[in-house]
Order: sequence, then C-alpha cells, then structure tokens
Amino acid sequence: MERLWFVSVDTARLRFALRGALAVRVRSEIVPAALEAGIRVIDSSVVPCGIRAIVRCSSARQLRGFVRRLTALAANPGLPWRAAFRAAVLGPRNVHAARTALEAMRATSDEAIMTRAKAGSKRPSNARAIAALIRKVESAVDEQLGADEAARRLRHYIADHDAPADDRALGPVT
Repeated sequence: MERLWFVSVDTARLRFALRGALAVRVRSEIVPAALEAGIRVIDSSVVPCGIRAIVRCSSARQLRGFVRRLTALAANPGLPWRAAFRAAVLGPRNVHAARTALEAMRATSDEAIMTRAKAGSKRPSNARAIAALIRKVESAVDEQLGADEAARRLRHYIADHDAPADDRALGPVT
C-alpha cells in the first residue's frame, strides 16, 4: 500500500550550503533519484540546509533507498550530508499543510522564517497542521531512538551549536 511521506534530509551540522549552482544541481537530482528508487515525488524544495519533499512510496525501506540515492547523486566534496533523515507519514488532512510549507520554503532563503506564523495570518490552521506534523516526526524519532537517546542527542546538538567556542567570547563577567 502506497503512502504519502514528508521527508527531511539535512546537510551535516545544518550548514547553509545549498545555494546558487549547488542548489540547482541538488534540485535536478531529486527526480532521477526517485525514479531509481521506484517512488514518486509529489512536491519538493531545496532549502539552504537540506531538502524537504513529499513523496509517494510503499515502505520506509524504499524511502531509505531514495534518500541514499539522492545524497549520492547530489554528493559534493564540500557538502557532507547527515547520515540520518527524518520522515513522517502524511495523513489526508496534512497534505495541504505540507504543500503550503514547501511553497513557503521555496519562497524564502531562511528556513526559520517559514516556521513562524505571520501576524494576522488568515490561515492559522495550516501553521497548526504543519506544527502537528513536526510533532509527529519528533515522536517517530523518539520511538526509533528512545526518548532518552533523542534527548541526549538534542542536548549534544544544542551544546555544539549554541555554546560559544570559549569563555572569552562571552565578554567580561560583571
């Protein structure tokens, strides 16, 4: 039975490296990778730190084959990909919200802007639906890794990305 999946493939350390010619190259490899894996891409977007897509396939194994083929085709010496990807099954009510999110991703170069609801938005249900989808992805990660391991990895990620390199960067203590 085929399902719709929302897939997120990121660059290592979420580097904002997919711009210009490299983004065009990665975008051009999405459909060939899908054809080789035997899946169908419904919609996709290349963002500065990765790829987001809605695909139709029958199993997580087939999806994994697509992601591996895509990262192999889009390989670049200066662009390492994360070993893992995130995916969630889309329910019928979430498809529109996911497509809207992909449209917003294509329209902006800063992925953080697309996750914030605009003041006075006339369609808050879309923001809620995509937030629910993100929560489903997070719970799927918790199920696969276990909540303790997911929390440990999150703490490690935050420590790597939010902490200054040394105490001198903080400035004088008052």
